[in-house]
Amino acid sequence: TVVGHGVDLDRLRPHDAAEHAAVRTALGLPERFLLQLGSFFPHKNLEASIEGFARSEARSGDTALVLAGGGGSDGYRASLVERVERHGLGDRVRWIDHVPAEHLAPLVSAASAVLMPSRYEGYGMPVLEAMAAGTAGVTSTSTCLPEVGAGIWDACDPDDADAWAHAIDRLVGEESAHDAAVECGLAHAAPRTWGECARRPAAFLTPAAESACRP
Repeated sequence: TVVGHGVDLDRLRPHDAAEHAAVRTALGLPERFLLQLGSFFPHKNLEASIEGFARSEARSGDTALVLAGGGGSDGYRASLVERVERHGLGDRVRWIDHVPAEHLAPLVSAASAVLMPSRYEGYGMPVLEAMAAGTAGVTSTSTCLPEVGAGIWDACDPDDADAWAHAIDRLVGEESAHDAAVECGLAHAAPRTWGECARRPAAFLTPAAESACRP
């Protein structure tokens, strides 16, 4: 019996246009942006987001790529910056080393799509949290991420930049695909509360405990 994590549905919810505008102003972001959220460590595979964005039609429009999380080594950060410059992306890629706690939920909700190209994750909470916030997205095919994405989000090979570009353009350019992912994601996240996360182990363990107490 597998019991997944819960999500705080009071905090991670679809935010309104005014809340989106406020967080964009606070963080200096454009109206349309893709978001990868997580530490700048190699296994997070920020390269896939950069390469996919560089090959996408979205880069020629008004959409930016936001990499938020910080941390990691100076050398790895420098390699990512060099990759961005090599593709001529310049200020189309925004770096945020720290997202204040009060901005985190509206930032996720405001994103046009969330990218999760990690090579491995323990659970992949940002996927479930983004779904609860009413945001569409793309995961890699690695480890647990397709399971957490539940077939609602596209899943791409972490090394296939063309697949990432196609998935990005599908969510940014095809309103029906974007809206379907949002609607299905909200429905998927809705029952996954922390209360349910606590109830299910109790429901599983109670019969076993009662059986052990019988003579």
